[in-house]
Amino acid sequence: MIPSFKRMIGILSSLRLTLACLVVAGILIAIVGENRGPVDVVVAVPFGLLFVNLLAALYTNPKLHRQVGLLGFHLALAALALLAALDRLTSMSGHVEITEGSAFDPRLVVAELGPLHRWQMDDIRFVQGSFAIDYAPGMKRRHTDSQVHLVGGADQWQTVTVGDDRPLAVGGYRFYTT
Repeated sequence: MIPSFKRMIGILSSLRLTLACLVVAGILIAIVGENRGPVDVVVAVPFGLLFVNLLAALYTNPKLHRQVGLLGFHLALAALALLAALDRLTSMSGHVEITEGSAFDPRLVVAELGPLHRWQMDDIRFVQGSFAIDYAPGMKRRHTDSQVHLVGGADQWQTVTVGDDRPLAVGGYRFYTT
């Protein structure tokens, strides 16, 4: 049992596995990105394996234990790989069209969800107010300002201005104008 454990840890901690994970992640991102498919799970797998690879390397390499800076760097790198995997698994990217005077309807959101994303838009309430688009010469779009009416405390409505670089942050989501 112990020799097979050591062999498995040796495989998991190898630099070849590190390189293979990075190459596979790059290839998968290129293939899926080219086809405009969901990248979430595809990227999460090699980055999750990179996390395991780094932890196994920390376990097997005594040089990493003795040098505090090197240990800290590899722990941070392992945490970054884990967070990249979790980010893709819990991500959500989508869009919704709301006309002036209409209320937000979460059923109209077209979204790509990571497999671990918890949908929490059902309680979000706002109404799209007026909006203005600033154009440069030649009808080049510059900036959009959008008035959004939100339900505040004690069911009081408040108006906020949302723009291309100022999202409406509500319910853990960010809504941008486009």
